[in-house]
Amino acid sequence: MARDYSLQEKVDDGDFQFPVMNSNYWLMLLSSIQFFSDEYQTQVTPSGGTVKVMLSFDGINYSSIPNGEFAAFDAYNPDRTKPNAFGQASYARLTLSGISGATHFRAVISRTA
Repeated sequence: MARDYSLQEKVDDGDFQFPVMNSNYWLMLLSSIQFFSDEYQTQVTPSGGTVKVMLSFDGINYSSIPNGEFAAFDAYNPDRTKPNAFGQASYARLTLSGISGATHFRAVISRTA
């Protein structure tokens, strides 16, 4: 059984919180991130910036995860290993820094038991 948690916002430098996740799921995968040049209509590839995903059990203390930081222009690269982790994290944070060439984004975290 799997469960998806999504987040969509305007691109800005800073942290974005995913909805609180069920901690009974052990595997976490940033299954997709899409960037847009307008309000979720036209997909684009950013020309710069970084994306970072971190997890937390308590919503206060966040930890890095394997492959959790990558260049935004690699978002659609099929050879990039997606951020992933095992554990009972209930909170996920996405940090964008220096994103250029996009105005909005949508990200999805998938959890499986």
